[in-house]
Amino acid sequence: MTFKNRFLFSGLFLLVPLTSHAALESITISTADEFPAHRWAYGVGKVAASSTDPASQMARVKQAQFEGDFANCVTRARGSRAGAKSLQAWLAVAEIECATKLKPSMANAGTLAKALNDAESHDDWFFIGPQATRLRIASANGFFALIDQDIKNNRARAWKSVERLQKLAPYLDDKTNASIWREAGEIANTLQKTEAARDYL
Repeated sequence: MTFKNRFLFSGLFLLVPLTSHAALESITISTADEFPAHRWAYGVGKVAASSTDPASQMARVKQAQFEGDFANCVTRARGSRAGAKSLQAWLAVAEIECATKLKPSMANAGTLAKALNDAESHDDWFFIGPQATRLRIASANGFFALIDQDIKNNRARAWKSVERLQKLAPYLDDKTNASIWREAGEIANTLQKTEAARDYL
């Protein structure tokens, strides 16, 4: 190749990036937008059962939750804590969310109570970290579900759940707080706590 041809070839090469780029477009997004989750959330490319890294363990928990296999979700979340310590707080969120969805029964009420108790033993999870808000909401929903089951069979625990809900009240919305006070009044009335019932209702 002559010097002239080499110069011409080099010039064409330099022009390619300038003439083949795609047009740029601006987009606007907000926190209200929903973005696609990982493929396994849609039943595609499921995580291998043999994978033991924390991300894979969390993925299997979320698979069970998305598929509505809530009993398996609870079991997986609880069983993964030792091997996924960096995700323990998120596993607690998933465990409570799934335990709340279990079919009402005395056994499942015990499962939900255990999930709530385990999470509550880690106060920092409720206030520190990206999972904090979701954990507070999941716990509030869990306590409401537990109260609904305990109001007939375990009124003492139902009242205890109300007291624990009140600790979360400053971090919950007005509608949820109104539900807490209503539940408290009804349970207090059932337990013949007259003064307390008068305060709440």
